[in-house]
Amino acid sequence: MIPHLVEFKMEIWFNMRVPTYATVEEQARRLGVIQIKGPSTTSGDFPLPFRPQKVTLNLVILLTFPCFSARAQDLQLHREQAKWMLRQVSQDVERNFYDPSLRGLDWQRLTAQASKEISRSNSWGDMFLAIFALLDSLHDSHTVFVAPQRNVKREFGFEAKPYGDKILIYKVKENGPAWEAGLRPGDELLTINGFRAERSTFFQLMLYLRALHPVDVMQLRASRDGGPPSDVEVRAKMTSQPRVMEVFDAFNFNQLLREAEDQQKQFNDVGYDDLGNAVGYVRVASFMADRDYLYSVMKKARDSRVVVVDLRGNLGGAIEDLKFLAGFFVEQPTEIAQAVGRKRTESLTAKPEHPTIAGPMIVLVDSETASAGEMFARYFQISRRAVVVGDKTSGRVNAASYFSEKVGQDTIIPYGVEVAVARVLLPGGEELENRGVNPDHLCIPTPAELREKRDPCKALALSLARQSANQSAPPSPGPGR
Repeated sequence: MIPHLVEFKMEIWFNMRVPTYATVEEQARRLGVIQIKGPSTTSGDFPLPFRPQKVTLNLVILLTFPCFSARAQDLQLHREQAKWMLRQVSQDVERNFYDPSLRGLDWQRLTAQASKEISRSNSWGDMFLAIFALLDSLHDSHTVFVAPQRNVKREFGFEAKPYGDKILIYKVKENGPAWEAGLRPGDELLTINGFRAERSTFFQLMLYLRALHPVDVMQLRASRDGGPPSDVEVRAKMTSQPRVMEVFDAFNFNQLLREAEDQQKQFNDVGYDDLGNAVGYVRVASFMADRDYLYSVMKKARDSRVVVVDLRGNLGGAIEDLKFLAGFFVEQPTEIAQAVGRKRTESLTAKPEHPTIAGPMIVLVDSETASAGEMFARYFQISRRAVVVGDKTSGRVNAASYFSEKVGQDTIIPYGVEVAVARVLLPGGEELENRGVNPDHLCIPTPAELREKRDPCKALALSLARQSANQSAPPSPGPGR
């Protein structure tokens, strides 16, 4: 018997989508996670989130997991361990998913099919893909298998995200792999390892390439300032990291979309600036920051007539931290949203905090703003306390619990599963899941502005805030209401 342990449940707000295909082999082939030689024969009209270009792929992915042996005689043991993971993950979903009917699926039959796929698999990657596919059959943005983590860190030295309909690089580490390959902020990514870089699937694609099936090389097709595309090869810088680590050791699973450098610094990126003219600027990079420090920041904003709340890049966090921040902007207990679960509906109510900030807000958002960040922005937008500036948000809003599991006897392998335990409904029954928040004032930086490190959206927000402070009236909303 292989022992397991459910260590804890952690309520979080985030989304990781994984596509479903007919077989594990098809998944791996289409995602570029097994070796493929010769021109791609797939067309662009099948239901694949990452649409491949007609390019030659020759990728060999070496997956290294903590304490995992690659010897052939261990294959059967690995299959049994993967089946144990499958059974536990399947049970966690069956017992906790907010829809007890599991969307009408024959869950036991699908689980049995996944087990057969594992029996035919010859690598950890194929086994894990079988589990991913099972959970994706629910088509829920917050239900995902969290595979054991690798003991090799891959650093490519760049970050990118959607800006409108384009995928633009916004950060390049100087002298890092991407810098040495010639990439710069503002460059547009057209394809990544043969797959189109598109807003609707970019987060899923990066999840696969950076976290679930990490690659050693990224083959990029990029364009600068609308010029002709060029092919760029970026080879990851490889460094060892602890052989066994928990996925929730110190960061939200969403952070796996980004490179690990300065993750804790990003979480604690909370601060205040007095911008003059009675305008305060509050930066909240996540809803997992130190609450005492957040309180000290909000105290500094108490005399501001207008406050700009910057939630760009905020991937979400703890619901209690969302309610805490919202409490500074309400004068009485206020229901921000409802979490509708399997057996009960929970009111997500913000209680007044002191000091109360009664003036209007400008809320900055972007394509990465997710979950709790989206809830905050949309609630105060529809209550006419805030004007939202920036790009459309990610539309990844549901309540999920994380179940930490372990498998093994002499060697313990940690893994986990995220399960959506509730739908989130805003006042009036509005759902943000797969919809996002439309800004009142759409603002998307240009490639040149990214390259020159200019921030036109912050400038627009400050202009609206100063206008409001001078007129003693809320800033005018745009068409996003």
